[in-house]
Amino acid sequence: MCFSKIKIHNFRNFTDLNFEPSSRINVIIGKNGSGKSSLIEAIGYLCKGKSFRTNHNESVIKKNGDSFSVFGSKEPDTKIGISRDFGGNLTIQIDGTHNYKLSDLAKMTPAQIIHPSDANILSSGGPKMRRTLIDWGTFYHKRDFYKVWQSFSKVLKQRNSYLKQNLKYDYIKYCDIEFVRYAELIRKFRDEYLIELLPFVADLVRVFLPEYEITFGISHGWDRKKELSEVLKENYEHDRIMQCTNYGPHRADLKIKSNGILVQDLLSRGQQKMLITAIKLAQGLFLEKILNNNCIFLIDDFASELDESKREIFSRYLSNIKGQIFITAIDIDLISSLKKDISAYFELKDNFIQRNQND
Repeated sequence: MCFSKIKIHNFRNFTDLNFEPSSRINVIIGKNGSGKSSLIEAIGYLCKGKSFRTNHNESVIKKNGDSFSVFGSKEPDTKIGISRDFGGNLTIQIDGTHNYKLSDLAKMTPAQIIHPSDANILSSGGPKMRRTLIDWGTFYHKRDFYKVWQSFSKVLKQRNSYLKQNLKYDYIKYCDIEFVRYAELIRKFRDEYLIELLPFVADLVRVFLPEYEITFGISHGWDRKKELSEVLKENYEHDRIMQCTNYGPHRADLKIKSNGILVQDLLSRGQQKMLITAIKLAQGLFLEKILNNNCIFLIDDFASELDESKREIFSRYLSNIKGQIFITAIDIDLISSLKKDISAYFELKDNFIQRNQND
């Protein structure tokens, strides 16, 4: 499914912005500061229920506003919307009904966001951001993953609460039985997804970064040479002092290497962005092929960190994607390699969007 109409209210600098995108490749041109990133952010919020630019949801509400909302009409006949106020109250609507969660929204609208800060995911993003790369696809491909993750999170919260109470291990070992059970399921889901995804990633990496041999693996958050139950017991005193659980799937990390060296220590910023772009494109293509579910791609500042040859490679793969694509750029010439495939061309100026009649 794709968006046929999008309505944005009181989001960042937008008071009211409405437009009707094409079902394929949409390009939004505008000067720096015109609101291009905010437009991509708003559509991303509608798909994911969160911002890729900030963890402070109130900061996206327009100055002097008390809430924001983003609504979309999806083909063939589904209406979805999300709104949030300064009190943090979140409302999700699907066809006029409000009893939905963020996970319901995400399942309806798989979306990958590619933006300039992707170059930081490997070098300074930390394990959580790298872990999220894998969990995005695991969420869609492993039906029970989200339910198991929720159960694990509750047990983790309970275990941390016990640690803060300074209890002896005898009081916590029964909690560890459930902790380990859910942790092993999460490990299994992540491993299976990565193995299934790798052929798709490998194909793109060979084209995007032909000069490197790239390998992928997951550090699951504990020494796999030992049973997790043993690791938890051995490190209980340390956890109790730190008042948190330091081993488990919540500490997992995606390890990407070339010739045994972590790529963040080897690749330039542009090359790191190309690698992350290859991973996200591969995940969208995998979703398309295996689940017959088209992914929406939101690409902010198309040309950032990419030279002309890399932009041509990127464009070639975007042309073959079946799902809806939104691309922002400062100038149409920066996406010249994609010109023949553009379905709709918009100009953004003074928080107003207008479709170019010559697209």
